[in-house]
Order: sequence, then C-alpha cells, then structure tokens
Amino acid sequence: MKKPLLLVIIIVFIFINSFCIYQVLNTHDRYKVLLKGNNDIKLSYNSDYSDEGFEVLLNDKEVSYDELDSYDIISDVDTTKLGEYKVEYNIKYRGRDYHFERIVRVVDEEAPTIETNMDEVTLGYCNNELTSTLEYKALDNFDGDITDKVKKSESDDKYILSVTDSNGNKTEKELKKKVGEKPTDKIVLNGRASVSIELGSSYKEEGAYLTDGCGETIEGEIVTSGNVDTNKEGKYTITYKLKDNDNIKNKRTITVYKETAKASNGSGIIYLTFDDGPGAYTSQILNTLDKYNVKATFFVTNQFPGYKNTIKQEYDRGHTVAVHSLTHNWNIYQSSNAYWNDFNAMNDIIEQQTGHRTTLLRFPGGTSNHMANKTSGKVGMSTLVNEVNSKGLHYFDWNVSVEDAGSCVNVSDKVSCVVNNFKRYINPNRENIVLMHDIKSFTANGLEQMIVYAKNQGYTFKAINENTNPIHFKPYQ
Repeated sequence: MKKPLLLVIIIVFIFINSFCIYQVLNTHDRYKVLLKGNNDIKLSYNSDYSDEGFEVLLNDKEVSYDELDSYDIISDVDTTKLGEYKVEYNIKYRGRDYHFERIVRVVDEEAPTIETNMDEVTLGYCNNELTSTLEYKALDNFDGDITDKVKKSESDDKYILSVTDSNGNKTEKELKKKVGEKPTDKIVLNGRASVSIELGSSYKEEGAYLTDGCGETIEGEIVTSGNVDTNKEGKYTITYKLKDNDNIKNKRTITVYKETAKASNGSGIIYLTFDDGPGAYTSQILNTLDKYNVKATFFVTNQFPGYKNTIKQEYDRGHTVAVHSLTHNWNIYQSSNAYWNDFNAMNDIIEQQTGHRTTLLRFPGGTSNHMANKTSGKVGMSTLVNEVNSKGLHYFDWNVSVEDAGSCVNVSDKVSCVVNNFKRYINPNRENIVLMHDIKSFTANGLEQMIVYAKNQGYTFKAINENTNPIHFKPYQ
C-alpha cells in the first residue's frame, strides 16, 4: 500500500474515533445555563414581584442550586416606585462563570375610578343646571384622591365626568341625562312675604307680578284679596291669585304688633344671632321666631348647600341676612385674598337668594380667633379688620353666648344648658348680641323658652343693621 493512501486512512480513522469520543463525552456532560421567563418584564405599580430566577440543565435535567459552585442574585426592584430596575445573576458552575441581566419596568397603566351617587342626572328646564346634588369621588391607585381633577362635560343625552391621573391614565363615566319638566307659572311678590308693622302705623301694599316657570315676567291678571287693620294687633293675610286659575297663587303675611316695653333698668335690647346655617333646624327656628314676632340675624354659610334656599325664607320673613363664610374652613385665613374670595362667593349666594348684597359680616371664630395668627404666616385679624373698615363693611362679635358650640355640647340636658346660659348672661342694662347656631337641634328646641323668658322680663328683640352698635373683640395678632 502506498504511503499517501495509508496516511489518508490513518487521518480518517483518527477523525472518526475523535467524533465518537466527543459524542460519548457530550452525551454525559451536556449542560445549559439560562434565565427563566422574559429578559424584559413590565410590572404594575404596587404589585407583587416574584423573581423567576434561572435554571441550569445538565443533559436536559435541572440541576439543584446546591450543586452549583456559587450563585448570586442582585435586585433592587421596588414596585412602590415607578421606574426601570435591573436584576443581575452571577453564576459559577463547573469552574465557568455566567452573567445574566433582567430588566424590570414598574409602570402605572391602571386607570382611576369614578364613583357617583346617581346614574342619571336631571337638568332644570330653564337653566340647564342639575336639579339635585351630584356627588362623586375619583380615586387612583397611584395619586390617591383626585376628585378635584374631575372635569364635567355634556353631550345631547349624556353628562360626562372624566379624570386623568398624573401618569396619563384616563377614565370617563357617562351618566344618562334628561331635562326636567317645564315649571308652572307663578306669582312673585314685590317686597317681603312676611311683613311686621307697629300698631297704629300704615301699611302699603306692594303688589305682585306673574312670571313663567323660568322667572321671565309675563302678562296675566292677578286678583288680590284680604285687608290689614293697622289699628288692631294680629296676623293678616293678603292673597294673590291668577284670574281664572286658582292653582297659581301666593300670599303675604302681615303682623301688626305692639312694641314691647324696654327693660326698666336700661336698654334691654336683645339681638339674636345665628351662625353656621342654614341647616336642618333653621326652618324650626324661623317658625318659632314668627310665632313671637321676633326678628333675628343669620350669619350664613354654604356648608349645607341643600338648605341654600332657606336664606330666601330668612330674608322674606323680615330677618337680617349677613355673611359668615362660604366654607367655614380655617384656610380662609391663609391670606387676604383667600378671605375675600370666600366672603364674595358667599355674598354672591345671598344676592341670588334675596336680590341684595349685604355689608354685614361675622368672622368665623370671631375677631379674636387665633386661626389667623400672622406669626404663623397667615393674614392676621388686624389686617382683615382694617380691610373691612376700608370697604365700608360692618363686622359683629357678641357679648352673650349660650355655649351651644361649647360647654353645652357635652352635657346630657343640652336644652336646659343653653336656656340657662341665655338667662344667666343677658343684661337689661345693655344691648345684648347673643351668639347661637341654627345647626344645633337643642338650640332650636330651647329657643321658645329663651324668647318667652326675655319677653316676660321686658326685653326688646331686634335684628342687626348697619346702624347697630357693634361688639368688637380685640383682633388676634
């Protein structure tokens, strides 16, 4: 055999044997190191993260981590914070080092939720405003309460609430919309619905006019009936009816009274003042005041919007309506602008209800309240007092308190507490400005006792006006 051919045969033999040896060795020693799951993971904010780890396969069979030379997993994933995180894996097996990385991106893709107290809204026929209070709340998994970010819009048949969180996730909630029925025509009085005049004085009839349900004056003949005898004490009623339609009517109540003598030892005047309403008990208080022909002063708020129309009743019944606060939130003392924005918003409501703005006010907490402490970076009451005076307004504190927002709150017999405080602190030798709150049921329940007692003692009741002598506390600095 020739040498070249022999050499070729030897080389082929060596190759075949080497391949067979490799195959044998590889069959018994084939392994892989790789990550479990995806290399790039997107994770929801504030969710649970459980790392899938890695796997080592020897001949397609998973090797226990205990059999590895060593391994280390480094992770700083924090699902409570948005961002991109890296998980590192350092593995040593059979003397060889392996390094892998996984990217975990924590994102917020969850839309906020909007909850409402109704699924259908009704709009007023005349003004396209909601006829009942729509309450809603918007909550987000990342931002928390974002109700203040809710926007409202309308289509022909839907009322739409929408909100977008700080990460751009948006939610819309659609409410069915319908328009209320057209209101009926009504007779509107010129002047007040309740008039009090002193015995022997004159009564001037101010008349009335007809409007459609939306408040626009329309033509129509109004028939007036009833009379007033100003020389005889009592209550009189003037009735107004639309001719040929007895269902459209209104009335005015006129009280002819004899002035009660003043207390013999001094002025003996009582100014009943009610703060924080109107609320659930204001109508009861108004009825008690009417019963005894007593006029009072209401320093009003809009804390309970459902009772906003009671302001008109207060005015129509001859009482004084003045500003207390729109919100009764101490934040109004953060700055001069904050206070006056609140004041003007409340005065706007008073004007809507009565047709007039007021120049009278009472500071929440009184002029001496410490919530406006300028050393704490707030406006300071002296500043507000000066501004009130410069605007030609009039503010009133008090010199008698029945403690219905103080000591009487925590006693068992609250009615007796406020009545006894009233009796104890009124003084016949001065003008008494009495602080009460018409949002307290026990004050409403005790009012009649207070009035009867004071009348029997010869006190005179009056409502505050611009000429009333004010009680002023020293402004808190």
